[in-house]
Amino acid sequence: MAYRQPPPPASALLPVGLHDRDVDPIADARLSRRSQGSNLPVSWHQRLVVNPFLAVFGTILWFLLLRYTVQTRLLKLFAPVAASFVLMIFLLEYHCLDCGRTGRLVHWRKHLCERVEMRRLSTAIHWSFWPSVFSQLVWWVCWLGVAAGMLVLSRR
Repeated sequence: MAYRQPPPPASALLPVGLHDRDVDPIADARLSRRSQGSNLPVSWHQRLVVNPFLAVFGTILWFLLLRYTVQTRLLKLFAPVAASFVLMIFLLEYHCLDCGRTGRLVHWRKHLCERVEMRRLSTAIHWSFWPSVFSQLVWWVCWLGVAAGMLVLSRR
């Protein structure tokens, strides 16, 4: 007669050295992928950092190119250069604090690493005070707007 083995503890699902007591579930919580888990969206369990620096660099280059087309009166290039500003959204990136992966911000909802999945499936209650991707993006836009305003005022 074969006996069923109990599911492994949550700490056994983590690679060695990656357990964070403040963020990860209690080490002896039992996981079952079918029956347990949170009904919250995956984004509530993610710890992502928004990285706008590549987009800022691209915007500076875009502005310089737009200024060059206006100063040299290359009006054939003005419309394509002006329309290319929409592509700056693809230069925004995110960085996952759980697995270290960096990707495009337009794909942040698809990111699901092992630690996020384990937190999502855990029955332990987690209160994450990590800011959402949208609030981080608003924060960056505010700070970059203030920095740009200060730069404009300092040149007067």
